[in-house]
Amino acid sequence: MLDVITAANTIPKGDGRVNILLPSVGVGGSCLTKDPWMLARTARDRGVTLRTVAVARAVNDAMPRYTAELIVDELRMLGKDPARSKVAVLGLAYKNNTGDLRATPTVPVIALLREAGVEVSAFDPLVDRGEAEKIVGVEPTASLADAVRGADCLAVLAHHRTFEDLDFAALREEVTMPCLVLDGRAYYSKATIAMLRRLGFAYRGIGR
Repeated sequence: MLDVITAANTIPKGDGRVNILLPSVGVGGSCLTKDPWMLARTARDRGVTLRTVAVARAVNDAMPRYTAELIVDELRMLGKDPARSKVAVLGLAYKNNTGDLRATPTVPVIALLREAGVEVSAFDPLVDRGEAEKIVGVEPTASLADAVRGADCLAVLAHHRTFEDLDFAALREEVTMPCLVLDGRAYYSKATIAMLRRLGFAYRGIGR
């Protein structure tokens, strides 16, 4: 599926190209969470029912729960008790390379993980730490090392440039192996996934 999306996104469209979003933990922000409903309302006022809008929003709204359940299930498959596990969430913003926390899907993910008894740490160098604590409910750590220390899962929920060159060989010494890498944006390449597995990490990506 990801290869199909990649190919489709090479098709010219107007002054740019087609831009089909990749599977992910969910869409947030102030536009994509409300604009589809505005479109549906406008269509309804003109006698047209856009069923795809309601379906798309329902799927998107379900993605944080799917992500949290995926993490819990994968931890169990690794022989780990979620209630005795730690998940380090890397990236709290609603999209890559921004510190914007508006309607970020990481909020329900973290809440659901905590309901399952999981210890949650977080690191996002782009967000205001005080604001993040108020909105997300977790104060981000001052450093990546502080967040990942002893983690049973690294959940990459915003793929900031900061995280593109993570030294997983070094991180291996900080986390609790076997450690799950949850790719919440489905952006890691096949070569990176193979490298993670060679290092002893378990990998699971949304959309993979």
